[in-house]
Amino acid sequence: MKVRVVSGIIMMILASLLYYIGGPILAFFSLLISLKGLQELLRVYDLEKSMPGVLAYITTFVYYVLLYFGQMQMLLPLVILFMLIILMIYVFSFPRFHDTDVMRVFFSFFYICVLFSYIYQIRILENGVIWVYLTLVSSWGNDTCAYFTGIILGKHKLAPKVSPNKSIAGFAGGLAASLGTGIVAVILIPEAFTSTVMSSILAGGLLGLAAGAAAPMGDLSESAIKRSAGVKDSGSLILGRGGALDSIDSLALAAPVYYLIYQVLF
Repeated sequence: MKVRVVSGIIMMILASLLYYIGGPILAFFSLLISLKGLQELLRVYDLEKSMPGVLAYITTFVYYVLLYFGQMQMLLPLVILFMLIILMIYVFSFPRFHDTDVMRVFFSFFYICVLFSYIYQIRILENGVIWVYLTLVSSWGNDTCAYFTGIILGKHKLAPKVSPNKSIAGFAGGLAASLGTGIVAVILIPEAFTSTVMSSILAGGLLGLAAGAAAPMGDLSESAIKRSAGVKDSGSLILGRGGALDSIDSLALAAPVYYLIYQVLF
C-alpha cells in the first residue's frame, strides 16, 4: 500500500505538470501513454505483435498527428480507413485471424487512443487548463472517496464478479465527491463555467454526476477485461500500480464525458 500511495503521488505531480504545460509536450506524452496502453491491452488479447496490432499502433500515431495539427475533420475518415484495412488483413490472411480478433483490435484502438485523447482535446479548449485539472481532480477524488467510503460502509458489493472490493457505498461516495467537485469548481471559478443552457451551479452538478458515474465504469470495464483474460495487471510500468492501462482506465471514460458536457452546456 505504501508503494502504491507513493507511486500515485508521483504520478499526480507529473500529470499535473504535463497538463499545465500542454502543447506539443502534452501531445507527445499522450501519444506515448496511448501506445503503451494499447500495447498492454492487445497483449491481453495476444495480438500485440500481430499485423492488425501493428496497424493499430500506426493508426494511433497518425491520429495524434492529425489531432495536434488541428485536422479534426480527418479523424473520422482515419478511423474508417483503419477498419477497412483491418478487414482486408482479416480476409486475405484467413483463417489466420478470427472475427473476434478484428473486433478486439478495433475496440482496443478506440478505447485507448480515441477515448484517452479527449484529455488532450480538453486541454486545448478555451480555459482548457482549468477543465483538464477539473477532470483529473474529479477522477482521482472519485477514486479516493470511493475507496475510503467502501472501507467504512462497503457491505454490499457493486459488481462482485468483476471487482470484489468495490461496493455500492463506495460508488455513492465517489459520486458525491465528483458532484461536490463540479459544484465547488463553478463557485470558485465562475468565469470558466458560464452555462448557455442552464444555471452554472446545476450544470456543474450535472457535470460532476456524469463524470462520477463514468470514472468507476472505466475502472470496472478494464477489470472485467482482465478477469475475462485471467490476468491481474495489464503491465508493470508503474511500481505498485500495474501498467499504463491500469492508470488511465478511469480517465478514458471520464474525459470524453467532460468534453461532451462542455460542448453542450458551456
